[in-house]
Amino acid sequence: MCLAIRNSLAGKVIPVVRLTHRMNVFYGSILTLSEKGSMPMRILIALIAMLLISPLAFSQSTWNGLQFGMSINKAQNVMVANGINMVSADPQTLKSTSDFDIQFPGTAYPFPLIVELHFGSAGLNMIDLQLDVQEYRKRKQDITSDSEAVWLFSSVSYDSLVEKYGNPIRQEDDCKPLPSSPSWTTGCSAEWRVNNEIIGYVVNAISQEKTALIQYKPQPTQL
Repeated sequence: MCLAIRNSLAGKVIPVVRLTHRMNVFYGSILTLSEKGSMPMRILIALIAMLLISPLAFSQSTWNGLQFGMSINKAQNVMVANGINMVSADPQTLKSTSDFDIQFPGTAYPFPLIVELHFGSAGLNMIDLQLDVQEYRKRKQDITSDSEAVWLFSSVSYDSLVEKYGNPIRQEDDCKPLPSSPSWTTGCSAEWRVNNEIIGYVVNAISQEKTALIQYKPQPTQL
């Protein structure tokens, strides 16, 4: 039977019979070396684990149809297909030319997010979604400060993340304070780890530039 991998974005079917054959040859070779005593079992296990993990480590789907490990060109094509134009901010970063709007239940105005995609030698490795504070204040003119805009976003976006991923594995300070709470003037952070992905959340209301950031990146491979 012919095995194949389906590329969900392009709809193409890629035969992997040759790849499967080569993997079988590789396994047979290292097993022979181990049986002859030329390779300790712990190294054998590590090699097999690396071979199994490496094709998958940066192929998982993440935010908005992107996949970790994508090239800059492929990631840009995915974003354009989703109506988000990107430009090069530096050789390893793409930045949206306009805001990506997201509206949470119970909110009257969508929140504008600046999207940044970061790349390394292995392709796409981090996605940043940052609240465009000034744009949101233009839309909702009863907001009195940048800190208030940041915390309005935090009060609904944090709930949305908890609903999707469950309680965070790590959290510092209250990400849903009332305006009278001391945390209103400081900040908070939280982190989720789901399906080999790290979702980070940072709200900073004390720096000169007030920020609210949701970040996606793959978990480091641990053998």
